[in-house]
Amino acid sequence: MEHDTSNEFAFADRIAEVSDGTRIEGYLHVTVPELVKSADDVTYVDMVFARRDLDQPEHWRYEDRADPGMESAQEELETARLDWYGEQFELRWLDNEAAAKVRLEVFHDGAESA
Repeated sequence: MEHDTSNEFAFADRIAEVSDGTRIEGYLHVTVPELVKSADDVTYVDMVFARRDLDQPEHWRYEDRADPGMESAQEELETARLDWYGEQFELRWLDNEAAAKVRLEVFHDGAESA
């Protein structure tokens, strides 16, 4: 049975500017895909971090992470601090207009993944 969880998670389809405290490192796109729930009833929160990388064709490197369970991801995102594989970052959530621009220009309307 498919279950759309995107409306149950406050940060679903949100985009944040990611900084190291002194400079902008890139953007974070958070999604909760429509899933078939697993036997242990875990919903994953997917995050794609677009990081500036001049060696890449469009100057972005895409890294991803899937967090099991919405609760731990919600707690982390609410603090506006991100622990990305041991690196610490600050988040600034974009308003709808800025997020729409980044979604199109950086994440190619959701088509980018790691």
